[in-house]
Amino acid sequence: MPRKRSKAEVGTKAAPRLPRLPDELWDKIFHDVAQPYDSDLATLRLVNNRCATLQASRQHARIVRRMFRRKRQWHVEELHRKKQAIRHDLAFGLAQQERDQLEARFAGEVAGEQRMEQFLWKVADKSVQQRALIPFLKSCIDTL
Repeated sequence: MPRKRSKAEVGTKAAPRLPRLPDELWDKIFHDVAQPYDSDLATLRLVNNRCATLQASRQHARIVRRMFRRKRQWHVEELHRKKQAIRHDLAFGLAQQERDQLEARFAGEVAGEQRMEQFLWKVADKSVQQRALIPFLKSCIDTL
């Protein structure tokens, strides 16, 4: 009975048959294949591993950007709601002071989230070269 060949043996026999294409052509193929936002990374890995890692970093970046855009929108709405809730029967100076405090706290929260977003961008950028960072990046995104 013939034995089954291992994946490594199949890969080594198939590898010489695949053409070595220049990176410019792979970029063109990748651009056409990876247009949908949820393109399959496993399929892209079959096409070209470099393109798959690039698409993975783009997907992480898209997730981070979308998540922080939602948080900023929530902060703007929260600030507007709290400003509207300030009692109008307070003296003008007290009402203005309360508004200023709200805006200062809002600015601090937004600055902190921008630093966190930059940190996640740097981790995502490094995860293209070091795949061990991808689970760390996913756990950071999940905690937010």
